Amino acid sequence: MQPLSPQLLNKTKVYKKNLFFSIMSFLLIYFQRHFLF
Repeated sequence: MQPLSPQLLNKTKVYKKNLFFSIMSFLLIYFQRHFLF
């Protein structure tokens, strides 16, 4: 198994972070639509 290069690791971190924020914003919108209207 090859060790991950720092660059790739960094990309993965950024990707996970972006994914997390996407999911959070999606949930926020979803809940707003279902509970406010």
